[in-house]
Amino acid sequence: MFRSHARTVLLVLAVALLIPTAGFGQASFRLPNLREDRGVYVGAFKIWPEFFVETRYDNNLFRGSEKDVDATGASLGTASGVVYRFIPAIEVRKDANRIYGMHFKAKGDLRKYQGSGDTADVVEAQQAINGTMRARVDLFPKSIFRLYLQDSLRRSLESRTIVSKATATRTFNEAGAGLVVAPSSALTFDLGYRFARDTFAEFDQSDKSLHKFSLRTIWKFFPKTSAFLTIGADLIDYDTVLKDSLGTEYGNYSSTPIRALGGLTGFVTKRIFVTLAGGYGASMHEKGPSYSNFLAQALLGYQMD
Repeated sequence: MFRSHARTVLLVLAVALLIPTAGFGQASFRLPNLREDRGVYVGAFKIWPEFFVETRYDNNLFRGSEKDVDATGASLGTASGVVYRFIPAIEVRKDANRIYGMHFKAKGDLRKYQGSGDTADVVEAQQAINGTMRARVDLFPKSIFRLYLQDSLRRSLESRTIVSKATATRTFNEAGAGLVVAPSSALTFDLGYRFARDTFAEFDQSDKSLHKFSLRTIWKFFPKTSAFLTIGADLIDYDTVLKDSLGTEYGNYSSTPIRALGGLTGFVTKRIFVTLAGGYGASMHEKGPSYSNFLAQALLGYQMD
């Protein structure tokens, strides 16, 4: 979120403390963005259609094991099959002027499964139409007060981890708006709200609604050094509270998790940059155990041409 505009970055060291895990180290190499400037202009809009076809064979579609057994002790086994995928997509972009800018991308994902033998009917029951959609409109993007509207929709097929006709097909839709206040080129405030709905086709016990509030502040007090503060709070409400056979509640409690993280990021030399941040987070469940911890992040990177 607070990355520099470097095209190529070598991440030398990253150490983070997150709820409720301990710190970790990581080294990686980030390649430059080599995406070509493709598409067709229609007036002020740039349109980029895509189409992708895939065929593959999978000898373990459900990622199961021969050791998996049902309640009677019978082996659930594994299942294999051929997967055909057809993925059309279209992207539309309008570069920002003084009034507005927009970006829209939609991608379909049609999957057809072909099985054989005793598990053919189970494999072929997994076929589905999935896809993603993302849209954002920025209003008055070059003024002190900027508004944005955004929406994202994702429908994904997730097979169970046992051989079964049942699926874990999931639909996640998130829409929101925000206000950006930029009194100067060095200082910005981003206040946002998003509402999300997370549902499952055949496992409605996990259906839930989410209200997400966020505040992000960036102060660029030196040309290559910034202070930042990010505060987030969610309201998570499950449709169904889990209960055992005796009617005792044991899960899916509502919660209001919060998280705050602030720090500094910038270059200490012409090529070496550092990020240091700290904060606090808590899960704040309505019932049952809640979790909280201090947050810390340390990042050392090297910029290459």
